[in-house]
Amino acid sequence: MKKGLFGSLFSKIAGNDKDDTQTVESVFNDYDEIVGRWNILVRYGKEKTPELSEKVFKELSERSDRCALILMDYNQKEQIKASENMSWLYDVDYEKLNCNSVCQIVTVGKRCYDYQIRCLMAGISETIIDCLGVVEAAKDAVRLADIDTVCFLVAPSVSVSMEALKEELKARMKKEEEI
Repeated sequence: MKKGLFGSLFSKIAGNDKDDTQTVESVFNDYDEIVGRWNILVRYGKEKTPELSEKVFKELSERSDRCALILMDYNQKEQIKASENMSWLYDVDYEKLNCNSVCQIVTVGKRCYDYQIRCLMAGISETIIDCLGVVEAAKDAVRLADIDTVCFLVAPSVSVSMEALKEELKARMKKEEEI
């Protein structure tokens, strides 16, 4: 099977010649961590496709604990050279996030307003949405006292930014728990 640029890149990163889907899955696996009393969930979406976001929203809506969702599922590189088409956001059922388990939604990055508008259109209260253009600001925006779980929904292209943010958030958690 002929691979596109995206698949070829991930084949090189993974050091194998699997097909594109297997390669992306082998490089970017979802995972969970526990820090003090908090759970951290990392879920990888894929830019411009609603299916993985839909799966994460369903997972969060079915949880019994209090969650903060950090949305970082956008193509960072495309924004440099063109305007990214965000119409796929309207194929995702954001209404699932309008539930008791989701206590905070933090939208970050250059597409934060697109996410904020979509959340508002889904009937989500603006009081639980924090819209931050700068990724680094999310560390302090997450209301740790009000939640049990932080879920990152990220695109592979922003995984480095997410990891840095996650480590800063973990340090904040440890400080608050004095671990």
